[in-house]
Amino acid sequence: MADDRKCATPDLGLFGVSDRGASTSRPDELTYLAEYAATLGRLVANQSSLELLLRAVLDAHLTAAGQRLPAGLPLAKLEVGMSLPENWLTSWHSLGELIGEYNRHYPQSPIPMDIRDVRNAFAHGRILAEVADGELRLLRFSKPKQGRITVEENQLLSIGWLKDQVRKVATAMRALHELHAAQVGQSPK
Repeated sequence: MADDRKCATPDLGLFGVSDRGASTSRPDELTYLAEYAATLGRLVANQSSLELLLRAVLDAHLTAAGQRLPAGLPLAKLEVGMSLPENWLTSWHSLGELIGEYNRHYPQSPIPMDIRDVRNAFAHGRILAEVADGELRLLRFSKPKQGRITVEENQLLSIGWLKDQVRKVATAMRALHELHAAQVGQSPK
């Protein structure tokens, strides 16, 4: 016997879009979602900018002149296939290694290592959407040992938490910029 009940498609409420593609949010929810997306994007962009600033500071102050990129050559003008010296700008050092090296040379203004931890969680973790409230959650697991893992991160990505992370990274970026500006023209160590 056929079931005559209508099969209603549930509205999952994920970021203001139903599973049917139509917006389900009120204007205040749309404002919140736009702010949430912008804050998340700002955090990711600031993390990448912090890495480049770290590389620039370390390169300017620790790389011997013969290992630097050609003077006056902007990074944006590098061509595919160009051969360049390995230095702090071109190396495969991770963000954690860069922060560690910077902190070793500049202990008076250290960069918090938890910035690395948040970036690693985004890079190697799992982001899931909480269907009930539309918030994202970040999970990160350890590398397996004897077939088992440990949960290393389980963070609700609330807008408040995201803004705190943006402020932390922006503070580190300002300190790097000020240090670099104050030391421009000094010879590398």
